Amino acid sequence: MIAEILKQYGYKKLNDRPKYPKERHWPSDAAKCLRALVYQWRGEQPRTREGRFFFILSDGEAHHKLITQQLEEAGVQVTMKEAPLRDPKLNISGKLDALIKFNDKYYVLEIKSINRYGFDEIIRDGPKEDHVIQLQLYLHFVQNLFKIDAKSGILLYKNKDTSSFYDFQIDYNEMVVRDFFEKLKIVEENIARGTLPERPYERTDWHCQYCDYKETCWLGAPADSIAQITDEEFVRLVGDLIYTKSQRKEFEVKEDELVKQVKEQFKKRNLTKSQIGSYILELKKSPMRRLDQKKLLASLGLGDKELEQYYETKDVERLDIKEFYE
Repeated sequence: MIAEILKQYGYKKLNDRPKYPKERHWPSDAAKCLRALVYQWRGEQPRTREGRFFFILSDGEAHHKLITQQLEEAGVQVTMKEAPLRDPKLNISGKLDALIKFNDKYYVLEIKSINRYGFDEIIRDGPKEDHVIQLQLYLHFVQNLFKIDAKSGILLYKNKDTSSFYDFQIDYNEMVVRDFFEKLKIVEENIARGTLPERPYERTDWHCQYCDYKETCWLGAPADSIAQITDEEFVRLVGDLIYTKSQRKEFEVKEDELVKQVKEQFKKRNLTKSQIGSYILELKKSPMRRLDQKKLLASLGLGDKELEQYYETKDVERLDIKEFYE
């Protein structure tokens, strides 16, 4: 009963707002497809969204405000919070999560609240590229609009499922900002010509699955020629694989949580090594070697783009499984 009331409320809040053509660029455009941005500037009708997306956005805002407040209570000097940014020359507007002063240095703070799967991913693979670009843009504007010497920013991730935190310190990189401005020029050129950029993704890619302009973008495009599996044995085999993959994910999450709890018990009991039956448990530190690209770039006098020439690219065969909705 109450759940349905909230569902309808979220739907109304999200979809009853007047739809206007886009009037300025936003730092969050870093994550968007150029084609979708052109549709947005044209004022094309986006797809109707489920009410839960309203609560996802609201939850994110609530997490950001609470974290900023908690940082202040923890003694961190927050000099700006939710500060509006506007560059009339570039027609860009945004909102800074926070500017903090720590150890006599200014840092732009960008806060992201994500689920446990995304949290595990950023710990394993590093911060998301579009989040880094957003942070770089805020650093650019803080330096150029507010004239504050902030040479680094902090990407702070919060795991919404476990309330764990993880952060990355990101130094300012002017090349990243310039690349983003070039991206905006492409959007503006297509708007002026009445054209559309090429589709950068396939219809079945997740980018298109979650895009507000999926139906508009693919309207009239020939359907992909995909072979349908009808052989019962093959279908059963794929079904077993999909089920096993889903179970593995659940067990990985459970394993991580159990490892965390066992470590806590070891520390609580001041143990480093113990035995349970025939099992020996040992809590120890192991060195992890990782190439420090910043030091490498500095020693070679290279930029991020120039480092690409030293990477070797080769094709690797992999089986990709994803859900697709018409």
